[in-house]
Amino acid sequence: MSLLMERIIMQRAFSVLFVVTMAVLLAGCMTIYDGKRQTIKIKTEPSEAMIIVEEAKTKAIIATDSSPMEIDLERKHSYHIKISKEGYQPTIVGIWRQTNNVVWINLGLLPFHPPGTGLALVSALFDHMSGAIWDLAPDDINVKLEAIEPKKETPKP
Repeated sequence: MSLLMERIIMQRAFSVLFVVTMAVLLAGCMTIYDGKRQTIKIKTEPSEAMIIVEEAKTKAIIATDSSPMEIDLERKHSYHIKISKEGYQPTIVGIWRQTNNVVWINLGLLPFHPPGTGLALVSALFDHMSGAIWDLAPDDINVKLEAIEPKKETPKP
């Protein structure tokens, strides 16, 4: 076999080895890449509004604070943000989970997982259980509160 043929075979073998290695290393990559939690920034105009963060399904209160605030929320839930301030109309904003774009990278790598190992299934289950397959949106909330106009008294005849 010529030296040129040996180099071509080695380059192809290295390419295949690289792709297989990357597929194995990226198993469960959403948990590694994005993590289980996401930071949400909440600002209001005017500031110092009362904020209550509750989990949408169970209505469990996760946090209460005044604006502006930042909070780290688990990606696997959706949330309601209740905003109120005296003299202003109360507002509720939803934060919803949506599919993380890294899911598509994992799906694209499925054919490169070593067959029969179940590695693809294990990584997908791990990412799903950790909640890393989700993104929360919006992650930057800016709310302008509407002032409540005082009731005008009508003169009595």
